[in-house]
Amino acid sequence: MPRRNTFIPIAFVDDHTSFRNYLSFYLEQLPNNFKIYHYDDGKDFATRFPTENYVPAIVLMDVRMPNLNGYDTTTWIKQHYPTIPVLVFSEIIDSLAIVSLVRCGANGHSNKGDCYPPTRLLEAMEKVMAGELYFDEPELYTFVKKSLATPKEELKKGFDSLTNREMAVIRCILIQKSIKESAKELYLSVDGYKSRRKSIFKKLGVHSIDALLEFAKKMGLR
Repeated sequence: MPRRNTFIPIAFVDDHTSFRNYLSFYLEQLPNNFKIYHYDDGKDFATRFPTENYVPAIVLMDVRMPNLNGYDTTTWIKQHYPTIPVLVFSEIIDSLAIVSLVRCGANGHSNKGDCYPPTRLLEAMEKVMAGELYFDEPELYTFVKKSLATPKEELKKGFDSLTNREMAVIRCILIQKSIKESAKELYLSVDGYKSRRKSIFKKLGVHSIDALLEFAKKMGLR
């Protein structure tokens, strides 16, 4: 009797079709017997996956996607299927944003910029599927572990130090006003607005708008 092929199912959630196809072709040529299931974004995954008859050995998750982003999709997976490992595979390099992803339930993060060829991704997948946390750099692993151990009260210190003016700047960022629009609304020069935004970043320990938005989300501002 011929031996039945055993596949390792991989769910790949990413809105860039050509990139998914490139990476899937590479993975499916390996002797691991990977079988890739494609999803256009988080909403597509959350809608279709519950009706499909398989359990992924791992979910490869992008972050910036329409309809449902990587943060919310990872949270959804861990709420409904807590044992499925999620490896975030994105271009995000901000350490606090990566900590936010881990708080959502991600089991690791690997940088898309290092996937030509994706040998590092394969290492990351193997470790996450084995039940380990994975991050490309040891320093990032240490930072994530330390941040996860930080009490919630500590996270509020920077937030509580913000002035009313700085909170107004954050509000403009949350509703996606341009710098010029925001400066005009707050009766600031463009340089004055940028200076206050820089002060906010320093107080909160973030280095990008994406990281600031995730911090705002954790604090219940969005």
